[in-house]
Amino acid sequence: MCVTAPKPGRKVVVMGNSSATPSPASAFMQQARNADVMVSGAVAPPSSATGLVSSSAALGMRAADLGRLAALLGADHLLLARLDMR
Repeated sequence: MCVTAPKPGRKVVVMGNSSATPSPASAFMQQARNADVMVSGAVAPPSSATGLVSSSAALGMRAADLGRLAALLGADHLLLARLDMR
């Protein structure tokens, strides 16, 4: 989400929670390109050690998927503001 017009300096993208990768043609993807910092919440994948099955996919993207998205967008840094272990 871009809340102000672009200004010279740093570009910070706050993604919030998303359960799916945005479409490449979406306004988000266009505005988020080459961010200095991308901030998002993430979920951990279900634990195979405990056998727990999680509804995490409905709660947000996995940290690894967010890492791939940040790389695709050319973000310099990815900050996980929350890691949900459900």
